[in-house]
Amino acid sequence: MAVFVSQLNGRFGDRIITHLNLRQMASLLETTWFAPLWPPAAGLFNDEGRIVSSYASSKPYVNLSAHDIRAHGPRAKEFLNEVHQTYDIHLIWPFLGRMFYLVWNVECNRFLETSFKEKICTEPGSIVVHMRGGDFLQSEQRRKGVFPLEFYMGAINICREDASSAGKDPHVIVCTDDMNHPTLTSLTGWLNDESIPFSMGPDSDGRGLAIELDSVNTFMRDWLTMINADYHIAVPSTFSLSAGMLGNAKIIHNIEWVKWRNSEDDGFWVDLYAGGNSQYSCWKMIDEKGDCFHDT
Repeated sequence: MAVFVSQLNGRFGDRIITHLNLRQMASLLETTWFAPLWPPAAGLFNDEGRIVSSYASSKPYVNLSAHDIRAHGPRAKEFLNEVHQTYDIHLIWPFLGRMFYLVWNVECNRFLETSFKEKICTEPGSIVVHMRGGDFLQSEQRRKGVFPLEFYMGAINICREDASSAGKDPHVIVCTDDMNHPTLTSLTGWLNDESIPFSMGPDSDGRGLAIELDSVNTFMRDWLTMINADYHIAVPSTFSLSAGMLGNAKIIHNIEWVKWRNSEDDGFWVDLYAGGNSQYSCWKMIDEKGDCFHDT
């Protein structure tokens, strides 16, 4: 028996989380797995012999979505085991939602190829600021994930204080897909005015407004920088979330975003607000005035 994904959908972070969910399910069920070939991720994950151009199940299989699995609540794992006794399982996108906390509790970074992660090394005390623009500016809901300068100022100051107290030399790295991000100029101006050492992410200057899903050159170094950072000031995008899942950074989120999604019963954010788990949790949550509203 096996679990498999036949198609990768969404942007880069969605595809990474799809792979992680597949691997977590295979570990949970102690079974084999197959995933589609995707050139930008070549060398990223271990056990790549199961990443194939196509996979045709030779056994009967069932299609299961996140909704199908989540509907079984506390019995989700038992349900999957029962199904897998008879069928292969074909996972259908999307996967994030409550699945990440309700069903899986398998360490994510065990699937990451160590040599790939080591292609980008950050100095101790590195503080990565992720600023998502582009499509986040194109709808009212997504614009709520574009945060004001005060949020970043407060988050950076908290990280710098923590790094300094640990004997580290804090350095800010700003990663963005949009050099016209409405907060970017004011942030870099503030960093300069305060004489805070910073640099742009290695890919940020050239990424433009879109990620080229078939070219590793447009985004991967920024993403690896986020994975290897000591501190990760995140935005609500799967690009940020997937890096947080695979890294060991102290993660900061915007409390207003998390509370809003919690009020909308958005599964992933509900569980994160409740404390998350060993695979993804918040170190601190900061409000848009830059104050530490929620400290985990």
